[in-house]
Amino acid sequence: MGKSGFLHWPSKVRPWPSDFPQVVTHISLQRLQSTARGAGEELDEAGKSMAYRYAKAGDAEAARRVVEDVLKPELVLMLNRQFPEAIVASIHAEESTGVNKLSVMYARALGDIGDFELEDSIVQTNRAQHTGATARQRLARRVEFAGSVLSGRQYLIVDDVVTSGSSLAALRHFIESLGGLVVAASTLAAAPARHGQNPIQLAITQQTAREIGEKFLAEDVDAILRASNKMNL
Repeated sequence: MGKSGFLHWPSKVRPWPSDFPQVVTHISLQRLQSTARGAGEELDEAGKSMAYRYAKAGDAEAARRVVEDVLKPELVLMLNRQFPEAIVASIHAEESTGVNKLSVMYARALGDIGDFELEDSIVQTNRAQHTGATARQRLARRVEFAGSVLSGRQYLIVDDVVTSGSSLAALRHFIESLGGLVVAASTLAAAPARHGQNPIQLAITQQTAREIGEKFLAEDVDAILRASNKMNL
């Protein structure tokens, strides 16, 4: 098995397999954003702690504190039992105020607790600015990656939060376009479900598509879902 690299992933993204497992998450998004508070610290107007804000802005120590506070070791060990040969690859995302360190620290925790092999060479090469973006904006601002992939190896892809799944989909496509196989995904938290779609369910089913169709024009739904290449119909 050799390593291969590719600067930008091709435009057509593979749909998630209908049997792809749900994203493994540790806590709610609200809890993640308010965690690791100092003594007497009050949350900001958005309900976020200082440690969370600093971690999203690139403070590695703050990110370590947040991950340490919310991570459930039993879930890490469960992932290791299910996918013992998987390599962990994280999304190195640039946010509006700096370089988000949470996904990197989460990947390191998976390596420390679950004894996973880590792949640090895969990096995001563009600034998609997904933090605070709408679903439509996330689809338009596609994430691109560069780095090395071991052909034939299994991968566990991780991020700090799953919202629409677009960043995880882009990383999966990059890895699989170079011969790797993404077998699972995990994040610290998931955004609340919207329009009948639970973020931890990456593959869009017929039932979910119908539920979305009840709220929007059918042609608009079809265009949006096909643009993200997530629909398995």
